[in-house]
Amino acid sequence: MAYLLSRILMGVGFSRRISNSYGRQTTIPAVDKNRGLRFIWPWIELTSVIPLVLIRVYIPLHLGYTVVAERYVVDTVVTIAYFVDDLSFLHSRIARLLLHLAPKNTVFIHLDSTYSALMKRRNRYVEPYGYIRFQKIGYDAIGNSMGVKCIDTSSLSISQVSSQIVAWLGTYQFSVNQAVQVVN
Repeated sequence: MAYLLSRILMGVGFSRRISNSYGRQTTIPAVDKNRGLRFIWPWIELTSVIPLVLIRVYIPLHLGYTVVAERYVVDTVVTIAYFVDDLSFLHSRIARLLLHLAPKNTVFIHLDSTYSALMKRRNRYVEPYGYIRFQKIGYDAIGNSMGVKCIDTSSLSISQVSSQIVAWLGTYQFSVNQAVQVVN
């Protein structure tokens, strides 16, 4: 629902453009420009995320699967904060509700990197610096309260990062109904 509404808003010109270091522009809905939308947008996102979490996380967990999710509820909370342009949203009631959608005993892993390393990896497709900076602040704020394991991938190879994740996960006693979230 949030995605569809954002496409409609951007289609009618209610959007803002952000540019990366290469001048490549991305358009996002300008929900930060309207007081009513700043208030209602998080609720729209919450109602949009609940069915996805139920279908993609809780049902598989109930069926005995281990779930590995990239950009799960932590990313959703940080993205909403960015859209409404308000870091205090990270401590709001809706943010807490979203974070409570993560099953108990979820293991959170944050793959971090410097902006210069991201520029080398993604070239002209790198996200705008301001967005990455906002994400880092948001992930750090949430991560400190949720016991997130952070791995700086700036100077590591994919196999080195994988080895660190596997080693770190080896310290956990996994059981049925366990979720792992990787945020990068």
